[in-house]
Amino acid sequence: MVKRIIASDSLDSFVLAAMILCICFYTGAVKAKNHYFFKSLSMSADAEFCGRLESSPVKVMQKDGKSDFYKADFRVFSLKHENGCCFSCEGTVQVFLPAKDVEAFHPGKLYSQSNMNDGKSFLLEEGLIVVVKGFLSRKNDSIKCISLTCLDDQSISGSYCNRKSMNFHDVPSEFFTKIYSFRGNCRLKFRRLMYSWGKAGALFLALLSGIREYLDEDAAQGFKLAGLSHILALSGMHLSLFSSISLNAGKLLVGKKFAVLFQVLAVVTFVWFAGLSPSLFRALLCTLIGVLLRYVKVFSISQFRVLCMSFLLHVSIFPFHVSEISFMLSYGALAGILLFGKFFTSLTVLKIPSMIANSIGSSTAAITFTSPVTYARLGSFSPIGIVSTALIGPLVNLFIYSGLLFFILSICFPFLLSYNAFFMQFQYNVIITLVGFFSSMTIF
Repeated sequence: MVKRIIASDSLDSFVLAAMILCICFYTGAVKAKNHYFFKSLSMSADAEFCGRLESSPVKVMQKDGKSDFYKADFRVFSLKHENGCCFSCEGTVQVFLPAKDVEAFHPGKLYSQSNMNDGKSFLLEEGLIVVVKGFLSRKNDSIKCISLTCLDDQSISGSYCNRKSMNFHDVPSEFFTKIYSFRGNCRLKFRRLMYSWGKAGALFLALLSGIREYLDEDAAQGFKLAGLSHILALSGMHLSLFSSISLNAGKLLVGKKFAVLFQVLAVVTFVWFAGLSPSLFRALLCTLIGVLLRYVKVFSISQFRVLCMSFLLHVSIFPFHVSEISFMLSYGALAGILLFGKFFTSLTVLKIPSMIANSIGSSTAAITFTSPVTYARLGSFSPIGIVSTALIGPLVNLFIYSGLLFFILSICFPFLLSYNAFFMQFQYNVIITLVGFFSSMTIF
């Protein structure tokens, strides 16, 4: 009994600490600092910068729907001027990479056919060490790339990055370089397979890897207007589905005793493959905390307290995430569901079936809690998302389950590829038709 009281008091302190931090951050009393801001003794804007890509390149969309650049986070190790002088650097900037370099290996892109076999192109993915020649803007810490050079492990110890003389502890070893390379090749093969599925593959690619370059622009706008932007964002919904699948698969493959370990490995692998966005990292923390609590036989902790524990860990590891909209929407939506989901469900459960009532109640709570953020940051508010999420959400879940099954079948039995694509396209057409219907009902 004493242990239960102590645990309860301790967990209440997590909730209180999370509330205090929220007030401090979002009233401006405390400003979250980026520990990775760029620092260098050189103030020159024109130079060659050696560093590592910290994220996979994402297309920078313009108003006309076209783009000549991709952006990525770039950890800078050193820079070299035209006169040969080298300076050590520290921190992360945004680098804008020409589309012709990024799309060299991407299927169906303008530059892929002409560049992929020229012997000079290389796969630009997270973890790759490159030399970027371009212009550094110290105003917003970004580099506009003019030309790129890929460095192998032997070149890393050369004039750009000498581990002994410059003490570049951030430069990865050859082992981690190979892991990054393996991840990039896996994402490329997944991209190519999904390209063969057409528009359905583009949606499945966006749902599982965060790659939205192939998604139809009208479809993406329809999801936004229908209040379904959270479905396209890698978040807890996707990780929960994958976690549930991996747990059940683990029970069949390794038995109940090791099923949880199999689940954790599968979830971490999924996050590693998809990329560490703020919303996905939140989902990962909640999953790992839940698994740990079950392992130590603690079953009476509320999900809201787990969310508060995740929040405290998150801001300790990545404090600068608090200003990103995906962070605010992810925590805000889940907090709304956990605090007010049952209340909104009770208002409708007597009039409609309980399954639909639970979905509508959760959607209402999430949108109510996050609407101030979406209106302030995005200038939009889509209350129709309460209904559209309840109806389209289960269809998207079925789409993901089907996609995973057909993906495995396509790998094992390539001759089934066209049949798998047909069934996925049918589900896609149903989803997009409903998305179009709800998007036409948007108020503003």
